[in-house]
Amino acid sequence: KTMELDKPRPQILEVVNEKRGFSIAYTFREDLELRLKIHRYDPAAVLLDSATVALVGEELFPISLHSLISEDRSKLLVYKVERYKEIHAFSVDLDSLKLLWQYTFAPEDLDYERDFQQMIVDNQGNMFCILDKDNRKTGPVNHRFEVFYYGSSTALQLKRFEVPMGDKFTYDIRFAYDHLNEQLVGGGLYSIENLARAEGSMFLLLPISGTEEGILQFRELEDAFALSFMGKNFNVKNRGITETSIREIVLRKDGGFLMIGERERIYQRNLSGSRVDMLGGRFVVDYYL
Repeated sequence: KTMELDKPRPQILEVVNEKRGFSIAYTFREDLELRLKIHRYDPAAVLLDSATVALVGEELFPISLHSLISEDRSKLLVYKVERYKEIHAFSVDLDSLKLLWQYTFAPEDLDYERDFQQMIVDNQGNMFCILDKDNRKTGPVNHRFEVFYYGSSTALQLKRFEVPMGDKFTYDIRFAYDHLNEQLVGGGLYSIENLARAEGSMFLLLPISGTEEGILQFRELEDAFALSFMGKNFNVKNRGITETSIREIVLRKDGGFLMIGERERIYQRNLSGSRVDMLGGRFVVDYYL
């Protein structure tokens, strides 16, 4: 079935499956104004309702919009970054097709490509923006996470949390919001000497009420685990693991979580077997997961 979206140049951001059908969130332009609109359909793709929920702004050129859905699929968060320093965010209720809030903030000394870690939206439409600051060994060691929390639960006031990492550096990490225990959790791998090698795992619990202290724990990887992981590439002098990423955080009722990682090895080879130049060789990339 063909579904008509507003013209010109509609761009689909999200397709959300629901119990009684699905919704499509997309943008389109009208008089140079970029608009965010949502269509709701029944299971047979019959249009039930639609609404323009936000005006993104006057944009003369295509912009990169990012979007994500809450765990219960009731809230949509859309955001864009201008000049790599200023974040514009919109939170939408998919049940009522109404804009909950829109907000612009500019974290101090933000370099988006270097610092940005993750964005999360909870089931109430609140936003968590997580930055990984000074995750490098050059200069004074001041590695830390900065968490910006905004939405109806903060009375539309921006809250900021900071988590110092001491002498540890982030190898990889993933965050999730625990609705049952009302806390932000983070699980990942850390490095100390060699940033290309993970030497241990880390465990972060950050209550959002602000009345309780957060928990940050580190655990060094055991040699037996690193040996089974690395196989013949295990190095006694440089213990740890490489080529791995944290893919998912599975929450537990007791406030803990299961951290799931994946080893990713990428090989690039030249099919021609000859010298590679702008006119010559073709590359093939092999992925081992």
